[in-house]
Amino acid sequence: MPQSKMCGYCYKSSLKCTCKRVKRNYTSKYNIDPKRWNAVRLNWLANNPLCAHCQDNGIVKEAYICDHILDHKGQEELIWDENNYQSLCVPCHNRKTARTR
Repeated sequence: MPQSKMCGYCYKSSLKCTCKRVKRNYTSKYNIDPKRWNAVRLNWLANNPLCAHCQDNGIVKEAYICDHILDHKGQEELIWDENNYQSLCVPCHNRKTARTR
């Protein structure tokens, strides 16, 4: 059965992830409305389609993840603040996540 969560590996447009890589449901962990977050995320990526970290290094690479620059830890004002978003490719997101844990 396809999972309703999306991972950065399977994510393309608004397709649902069918792999086993997703280990937690991000939206339920922080009690985020998944429909609202998906709409915000897709809108952000449509307007900011390139990885911010790659661009800083002179590389042009498509982004698949709408990342929070500052970890929101469930704080509503940080979750929905567009100034706290950045587009990242999967490798850059994984490096950032590994550094912050």
